[in-house]
Amino acid sequence: MKDSPFGPKRKYYSLSTKGKEELESFKGAWDYLSKVVNNIMED
Repeated sequence: MKDSPFGPKRKYYSLSTKGKEELESFKGAWDYLSKVVNNIMED
């Protein structure tokens, strides 16, 4: 928890190394899915 000049103390989160790897994997899967759907919509 960190003090805040405005309001209650704040909690900050960050991604772990494993979380960053999972995020990159998800982005790749999302990019592929997005391209497939866009191709279907263009037909």
